[in-house]
Amino acid sequence: MNKKGIHDLKNTVIYRNPTAISSDLDGESVILDMESGKYHSLDTTGTRVWELLEDKISFNDIVLKLMSEYSVEGQQCTTDVKEFINQLIDLGLVETENS
Repeated sequence: MNKKGIHDLKNTVIYRNPTAISSDLDGESVILDMESGKYHSLDTTGTRVWELLEDKISFNDIVLKLMSEYSVEGQQCTTDVKEFINQLIDLGLVETENS
């Protein structure tokens, strides 16, 4: 991590923290962080990323998958996914390991 909130995701595998429990409500996810007791809600795109994180997946594979499913340019998708994943890391909802 370079500075607070900025994680280097290159060559990183990302997956859900097992203490984060989620439920789908009309195409959007609600996540309960069992450690903090806080709830988090995700919109439909965030929910899709959350679904991809059910199994270990690389940052690059997340971006490629979303680019194939949504009409979004590569740089914009990379930037948006990086920001979102960094938020999930900072909240403790996902974990990472070097690939």
